[in-house]
Parts: sequence; C-alpha cells; structure tokens
Amino acid sequence: MQSATGDFLKEYEEALKKYDEIVVLTISSKLSGTYNNALLARSMSEEDRIFVVDSKQAASNLKILVEDAIDMIESGKNREEIISHIVEKEKRMAIYFTVGTLEYLKRGGRLSAISSIIGSVLNIKPIISFKDGELGLLEKTRGKNKAVKKIIETIPSDVKRIGVCHILNYDEAVSLKEKLIKEFPKALITIDELGPIVGAHLGPETIGVCYSC
Repeated sequence: MQSATGDFLKEYEEALKKYDEIVVLTISSKLSGTYNNALLARSMSEEDRIFVVDSKQAASNLKILVEDAIDMIESGKNREEIISHIVEKEKRMAIYFTVGTLEYLKRGGRLSAISSIIGSVLNIKPIISFKDGELGLLEKTRGKNKAVKKIIETIPSDVKRIGVCHILNYDEAVSLKEKLIKEFPKALITIDELGPIVGAHLGPETIGVCYSC
C-alpha cells in the first residue's frame, strides 16, 4: 500500500521537531501515488524545509539510494549534495525481471488474454524492464532459463551492486546469486523479496536483478 497524505504529514511534523530539514525519497511516481501524496502533504504543511524526490526507481535500487543518502548524511554532506547524488546515480541503474506466469501481467492490463494463452502454450517468458520509472517489455524468450541468461547478459562489467529480486522464489534467487558472484566477483550482491507495489504486476516465481554502476 502507498503511504497516505495524512501519514506523510504526521511524519513531517514529528521529523521537523528533531531536524532542520527533510529529504523524502519515494518509489517511482509512475508505479505509485506515493510521490504525489508526499508532495501534497508538503504543501499542506506550509513548510519550506521539506524536499521530495522522485527516485524513478523501485525494489533494491530504491534501497540502495536510501542507503547512500543515509551514508552521506552521516558523513556530513548537505541536502543539495544528497539530492544531486540521487538524481545522477538513478541514471546508472537498471531493473530486469522475468515472470513465472503471464497471468498477473494479463490481470494488470499489460498483456491481452489471447497473448497470455499463446504465451503459456509456447512457454514464452517476457523480460520486463524498468525504464524511465515504469515497467516495459524488453523482449520475449522461450523458457525461463533463456530469460535469466539474457538478464545476466544485460549487466555491465563495471557493476558495483546487484540486488537479486524475487517473489516467493527464494531458492531460485539463491541459485542466481551464486552465478552472479562468479560472473561479477567485485560487486556487492544481495537478495531482496519484492514488495506488493511491483509484485502485484508480476506475480509469484518472478526473478530478476536490480543493479547500480
């Protein structure tokens, strides 16, 4: 569920009792209304010390940006430096998934019923990309193994962090992490389970990667 305007307003009031200003980093505005609710709460508060940033990211990549912001605060960086870093780093991030079933893409209106039936019969697995803040189709492959292989091939050699993301698919996530450790030994690789905002579009047995260079 997205955070309501009232929830943001309450948190703003409490935070401003302790801190001089607030930087709010939200999930992509094209996936959720959270960003708009955060902006509305800011306008209702009539405070000019609140700065809302659309991360244009989700899942592990959003976590990475939040962790970066926390590290920068602890190292004494100011608000302008933090926001600038987030905006620039977002451009060096990508997300790719493949799904266990086409059913949830169909339910979300991203795949027609006919295409879903044909895809299921032929074992077609789409590779879903996350570009410009929203989900899109990169390409289709025959079988999940080929889809995962193609996803690995999209990861650049200079990658610094990789989040293996899954939905009710932990064992496959562990297997993919082991492959990625061998392929990218210098990268920090974690496993993260996707939340309901992205997960509702993709369904169980989804597997993929979020990465940052």
